[in-house]
Amino acid sequence: MSENYINSHFSDIVSFGNVIEKRLSGDLDIEEIKQDNQEYLRGCIRYGLDCFLIENEYDPERCGI
Repeated sequence: MSENYINSHFSDIVSFGNVIEKRLSGDLDIEEIKQDNQEYLRGCIRYGLDCFLIENEYDPERCGI
């Protein structure tokens, strides 16, 4: 997710956060989400993994879901 997407859709991220990631807590911090997201992105780049950066709107078809 881009930083702009996180800023614009933080409430959606919080409400759906446990769907895929199985977050145990609803107490999510926007800066923590941004840090985690950057770490995942760096890992994808480092290991040459495919990564779909969500910029404006989430598109499940583009992500293969």
